[in-house]
Amino acid sequence: MRRSARAGPLNWLRARPALVALLLYGLLSVAFFSPGLLPGHTTSGADYLWSAAPWNTTAPSGVPSKYSQSCQCTLSGSNPELVDPTTVFEPFLQYTGSHLPQVPLWDPHIMGGRPYVANMQSAVFSPFSVPAYVLPFWRSLTVIDILKVLVAAMGAFLLGRALRMGFAGAFMTGAVYGFGLFLVVWLPWPLANVFPLIPWLLLATERLVRRPDGLSAAALAAVVALQFFGGHPESSFHALFAAAAFFVLRVLQGPTGGVASMAAAARQGGSRLAALGRASARPVTVFALALVAGTALAAVTLLPFLELLRHSSDLSARPRGAVYVQPKYFLAVLLPDYWGRATQTTLGNGFEVERAFYAGALPLMLAPIALILRPRVERVAIAVFAAVSVFVVLGLQPFFGIVRHLPGFASTYNTRLTILFLLCVALLAGWGLDDLIRRRPQGRRAWAATALAGGLLVLPVLVVVATDGSSVRFFSRALHVAWGFAQPPGPTSADAAPVIHLASLIVWITLAGAAIALLLARMWRGLAAGAFAGLVVLLVLGDLFRAGVGQNPAITVAHATQPVTPAIQYLQSQQPARYVAFPPRVGVIPLPTDVNLRYGIDDLRGYDFPVEERFGRLWVRDMHAPTPLLPLDTTTVDPSPQSLRILSLFGVRDILLQKGEPPPALPGLRPVYDGPDATILANDGALPRTWLVTGQQVVPGESQQLDAISSPTFDPRRVVVTQKPLPQLGSGDASGPSPGSANLAQYGADQLSINARADRPAELVLSDLSYPGWQATVDGRPARLDRVDYLLRGVPLPAGNHRVELSYHPSSWRVGWIVSLAALAAVTAAAIVGIRGRRKQRSLGLVSDQRAALRAERQP
Repeated sequence: MRRSARAGPLNWLRARPALVALLLYGLLSVAFFSPGLLPGHTTSGADYLWSAAPWNTTAPSGVPSKYSQSCQCTLSGSNPELVDPTTVFEPFLQYTGSHLPQVPLWDPHIMGGRPYVANMQSAVFSPFSVPAYVLPFWRSLTVIDILKVLVAAMGAFLLGRALRMGFAGAFMTGAVYGFGLFLVVWLPWPLANVFPLIPWLLLATERLVRRPDGLSAAALAAVVALQFFGGHPESSFHALFAAAAFFVLRVLQGPTGGVASMAAAARQGGSRLAALGRASARPVTVFALALVAGTALAAVTLLPFLELLRHSSDLSARPRGAVYVQPKYFLAVLLPDYWGRATQTTLGNGFEVERAFYAGALPLMLAPIALILRPRVERVAIAVFAAVSVFVVLGLQPFFGIVRHLPGFASTYNTRLTILFLLCVALLAGWGLDDLIRRRPQGRRAWAATALAGGLLVLPVLVVVATDGSSVRFFSRALHVAWGFAQPPGPTSADAAPVIHLASLIVWITLAGAAIALLLARMWRGLAAGAFAGLVVLLVLGDLFRAGVGQNPAITVAHATQPVTPAIQYLQSQQPARYVAFPPRVGVIPLPTDVNLRYGIDDLRGYDFPVEERFGRLWVRDMHAPTPLLPLDTTTVDPSPQSLRILSLFGVRDILLQKGEPPPALPGLRPVYDGPDATILANDGALPRTWLVTGQQVVPGESQQLDAISSPTFDPRRVVVTQKPLPQLGSGDASGPSPGSANLAQYGADQLSINARADRPAELVLSDLSYPGWQATVDGRPARLDRVDYLLRGVPLPAGNHRVELSYHPSSWRVGWIVSLAALAAVTAAAIVGIRGRRKQRSLGLVSDQRAALRAERQP
């Protein structure tokens, strides 16, 4: 009885492999990010901000720093590549959390104001954002990373099981995908809100192909909506493309008939095409309806995004799919540290997030072995898909040339297709492991597998010897660097490249050698299947942990948070006036864009896409020229008389400079603050945030309007530039005394109020971006909202004292949540119908079985 009691829990777990996998992945995820779970710690690269004024002169001891070749300066921070998460996505999470339960629709603090939910990168509705809303913020970042890895690994595991893998193969599939380097290095970005859901998309697609009913459609629709909520439309496009390709594959050779039905029809003399059409009609219809339903579920965020996209020049300004990773960086698929690490020393100009191809030494061997041992249709198709994805990422022709001109791909950065390569390798490796567990290969296949593994082991050796043969003399030093006993040389050291190259090779030889030893022990020495599976999983996990741990560094909360310095206090005292920062000759631009959200101050700069078209045109023309990486670089202002005129129009009263930076020789700028943390110049020509005008200049064309407001002769205090005549205003410049006064009484995220006194009919101008969805009232009565001065808001006022209120109520948001609620009701109904249908089928099946049993009993 005791033995039975002890075996009970084990048997219970054996009967629930998914639960076992979930528990193991949970423990592994917690272990992977355990440094960030220590008291007073967080998983973040926010210590990078100590590189920028007003904090760069007071960086606390213990904050790491290193020389950066890209900026020719010393940067603080554990991983300087995590700039976007630090300066954009973490402030976005904090901004959303500070406004909930009200959803912030508008961000008034950057770029003259802009839509917030519509940018999608805010990821307001992503399930991965929820921990930041309910937990202490810095603690939540580690929890979010754990959840992303856990969801990714579990989804890949369940997908492997659905594709008939055994437990060991499916478990390794989940481990490779969840802890693969490309997913790990992208974790702090919105892309990684989508990446973990790709296996779930394929899993839901597989279930739908097998059983195309309401429940399967509802499950797929839910995953489609969740990945849209992740906040990265490009990654959503790639994810849905993968789901569509997988659906086609499974329909052609899957359980609904597909190729089997075609063959049967051919034997009966029927048309193969007609047979395929009959077999696939229902799953195709249900699949399409599920995609539509999932898209409708996400309408609450998609419709505002599409509205913003329509009013932006983002698609036309992009390099039309021309971005790719230099082919030489694909060596990182074998030697992930060949060009160094972002957390240590980086060699070359490539970002680690773009060359993170590594999936582990043994998985890279098992993936092609799966094709050697059982070259089935789905394996070959997935291998081809992986190869084409990599060819596109690396810009290899003709694949790159073809794909970059396809709809959708032409407007996205296709370098992120690496995530699909990682998933394909994970699936193939899982199949390869399963094959070796079930049966030892014999004859030519065993020899082919052995030769392939040996070739992969030797290939990096040949590359390193051919490109940097002299590095052998640094073997002792490289050995210490390889296994963490010493830090690699700095980027300016002559020894950096040979030591890092050799260290990466030493790691590869060790891990790949261990992988080959396991393969040989199984194929040629008869190592038991269970022992082989366990050792394989341990080796793969150790390999991926070595490559990925620390890529998202754990730092103390004291290093992650930057104080309110006297310079920031000065800027806060000037609210509602705006500010900008001028770039220093050497170093990081002060108070990087979007970080101002944490301090409640308004920056005319910003880093958020898509950029409203008129604002983008103005910026490119008068503020900062485009760059290959950022065709609309709204993060930088070049000091010039032209840019100063635009700054004045937008009410930019203060210019922030790095301490010790000489002020630009521009008229109207004078120092008002010179402290130990920064220097601030006052712009005497800055307009108030709102003012009254009685003259107008009618300019029909948009380009002509831009020319007009950029002209040195334009005086925005006396005249507004309009597309059509405003009836209450006179033509030409207004002369005489000021028409009155106006001041901001209240300024919130989605609404504001202005007290105005107009001595005669006038136009109230607000130096905020004009955008659809804003509504105005004057003294409680609806009023017309004009677009003036090319991109600003204007409200007509009669003479007298008035209370003007503006509120943001975009129809795209209103229609979006109505569509989402309707879709939710439809999807729920489909799920209920599907559940009832399955219960009925089970009941009918049970009755049928009972009748068959009775008939059998009655037979003599």
